[in-house]
Amino acid sequence: MLIENITKEYVEEIAKSILKNISEYFVIEEEDVYLSASIGIVMAPADGEDEKILFQRVDAALEKAKEKGKGHYHFYCSGLDCEREQRFIIENQLHRAIEKNEFFLYYQPQINIETKKIASMEALIRWENKELGFVSPNQFIPLAERTGFIIKLDEWVVNQVCQQLREWLNKGYDVVPIAVNISARHFRSITLIEMITRALNKYNVPTHLLAIEVTEGALIHKDISKRVLLQLKEQNLKIHLDDFGTGYSSLSYLKTYPIDTLKIDRSFMEGIHIDERDTNITAAIIHLAHTLELNVIAEGVEKKEQIQFLKEKNVKLVQGYYYSRPLSKYDMENMYYK
Repeated sequence: MLIENITKEYVEEIAKSILKNISEYFVIEEEDVYLSASIGIVMAPADGEDEKILFQRVDAALEKAKEKGKGHYHFYCSGLDCEREQRFIIENQLHRAIEKNEFFLYYQPQINIETKKIASMEALIRWENKELGFVSPNQFIPLAERTGFIIKLDEWVVNQVCQQLREWLNKGYDVVPIAVNISARHFRSITLIEMITRALNKYNVPTHLLAIEVTEGALIHKDISKRVLLQLKEQNLKIHLDDFGTGYSSLSYLKTYPIDTLKIDRSFMEGIHIDERDTNITAAIIHLAHTLELNVIAEGVEKKEQIQFLKEKNVKLVQGYYYSRPLSKYDMENMYYK
């Protein structure tokens, strides 16, 4: 879209209007359909006069908008060139990271607040590169999703978790289930079930010790989602719905899909007793989950006041710094298994 003789403020209003209008859902054959958009913006001649340069810069601005998530716009600024180069370097290193053994896992305990004992844990991937140092998951996960490398990454995580479970079982520990995150892209892949089954069989791990976490975004395609979830349940795997309430939430998800656990996003927990709306929304989600006989795990729990709120709402499982940061396998053994 090219618009002449206007101010930056007017362009901003147009971008907001486009995003607002396109986010309205519509119905096709009794199914709710949602669209989203990201917008990159350049202003000429301030951002350049050459047509080729302007197209390069609006593309860079669009990438920045996409990094913010769905439904955002971004004006080009010169610093994007450096960021784009950094992403290019990370992407190149990313594709060699598995063979170079640069990835490793940390585990964050999920604690029963009544017994103070560990009930389960979540596996979290980390990456240390010789050139880049520690690379944040917020940097490399979106790149992995965009390039399709996330499928290999998911497979690596599932295999590492199964191997770790087998190691702890062999040591005679009272092993608790581990949850792994499966990307939306991989969730729709025909290879997912086979990959998980192969890993479980390879390390002879009981299926009840592996839980699968998916976000709402992975469940948009209803027919595919229901089929995959039912196949996972046939394997006796637990299904966790992560970040519930932060995306395009639909109560039909909870009615239609065989979900075991709702995870309350940290963004809601941060507002407990601070933001009345967050407090009320969190209470409503908990009540809904209990009504449907679903388990609840509260994420991002860091304060005593949050623990008290969750106790009052009969939530038993929490995950967050109040009890523990993510731990290496050695720290996990020393703190919870020995």
